[in-house]
Amino acid sequence: MVSGSAARLIGDVCRRRWKQATGKLVEVTPQGGVSWPHTLPPEMENVTAAIALTEPGWIGKRGRFEAFRLTRDAINAARKYIYIETQYLASFGVARVIAKRLKEADGPEIAVLVTKSSHGLIEKLAMGRNRDRLIRRLKRIDRYDRLRVMYPVVPDGKGGEQEVGIHSKLIIVDDRFIRIGSSNLNNRSEGLDTECDLAIEAESAAHRRAITSFRHRLIAEHLDATSEAVRDMETAKRSLLNAIDVLNTRKRGLRHFAIGARGETSPIIGTAFVDPRRPYRPLQKLRLRMSRLLRAIF
Repeated sequence: MVSGSAARLIGDVCRRRWKQATGKLVEVTPQGGVSWPHTLPPEMENVTAAIALTEPGWIGKRGRFEAFRLTRDAINAARKYIYIETQYLASFGVARVIAKRLKEADGPEIAVLVTKSSHGLIEKLAMGRNRDRLIRRLKRIDRYDRLRVMYPVVPDGKGGEQEVGIHSKLIIVDDRFIRIGSSNLNNRSEGLDTECDLAIEAESAAHRRAITSFRHRLIAEHLDATSEAVRDMETAKRSLLNAIDVLNTRKRGLRHFAIGARGETSPIIGTAFVDPRRPYRPLQKLRLRMSRLLRAIF
């Protein structure tokens, strides 16, 4: 939850997109009409926030690609570690940025939590297989052992384990930057789908502590541990990845993708059609003609 000018800006985006989709206007809630719930103490106050949008560029309309650029810049700016949760990991554009950081002798540690199982033929082809090829490419580059790509599991009640789907879209860098919203790390989220992300950069020690606490709670949830245990282990090991490795001993935890170094590392054939970065131009022309026809009729 956010309040103030950030909330008003998000409201403006929602109303504009709703009008584009339905042609209907949504009335603006009077300022001060909705107050912050007194039962929910805010974790950060007086912070500077930004909205990063993704909107496809159609013929005659310029697109917006702020979310991908923000992700790229955040990864490039990392000094110590990058923590990512994403439903899909299939963007080779993002992979190139991560690969660049992995090649650095003193680059950041990178932990990525992603959904393992894909559903449906298209998702399995575009997201599942490309994810595996992307992980394989990054593993080959990770000569300094600073990358972990994992998926969460819980006990299934029958002596085995059950995968947990990741639906969050989150990036935390050095506990001084956080981006949370709707953008996945796949091609569609870079320029075809309509996305909205909120980014916050810490401006004080209190802000950094709040982001650190949030990250520790997330990791603790996946490892069936306490946030204090994650905090203490990270301090003792001076490493995000080593702390996860040490605490990852329970049935509820994180599992590594069993992907060997041998095999293909390039996107599958047809990726441009099933997971495109931009709208397909023939469809753009059809959409433009249909919109002109409808305007002429109505």
